[in-house]
Amino acid sequence: MPLSRPPSSRKHLQWQEPMGFRKSGLKTSRKSVLRIIGLTACVALFFIVIAYQLDLSLGSELSWKLLTAAGGIVLMCLILLAASHLVPFTVKITGKEILIDDLSDTPTVYRFKGIDHCEISNMLVGNKTHCVLVIELKNGDREIIGVSTAVSKEILQQTLEQQGINVLTRSDTLSEQALEDENRDPYSDSTRFRKEKKS
Repeated sequence: MPLSRPPSSRKHLQWQEPMGFRKSGLKTSRKSVLRIIGLTACVALFFIVIAYQLDLSLGSELSWKLLTAAGGIVLMCLILLAASHLVPFTVKITGKEILIDDLSDTPTVYRFKGIDHCEISNMLVGNKTHCVLVIELKNGDREIIGVSTAVSKEILQQTLEQQGINVLTRSDTLSEQALEDENRDPYSDSTRFRKEKKS
């Protein structure tokens, strides 16, 4: 009697990144938004002063238009900032690719043929440890994705391996900064060795 696949194996997976996973990224985006708001206020104030110096009646009308435009820009920035904090990234593993819906117009797509290997590891963000999936592309780029607690490491590994992706499991827990600064994959040599040994 032929053996069937393990019942935990899946061809497709979908999850949302844990809230607070991209803590440092949110801090950076918050600073960027505050800069844009400050710059908008300075530009609006500059043109209001120029308009009043040229013509008092023109300055009053132009001031309201500038304040309305500046207010619209500030409101839009605040909405985007709130959305980035409240709406987590959605990750999908399909039969051909890993897709990340990150609130942009076009989702980020990593096709399996462009992936060298993946790593399943742990990362310390603040005072909380998260399971992460690190995608190592053939061009050397790396993408770090937070994995939901609802998805087990075993199912994630099996799903990727079913698609022909080599998956490494790292036992160490890395800090968020250490993983972001990792330019060269320390496991790449061992991965190549394993591939050569298999062939």
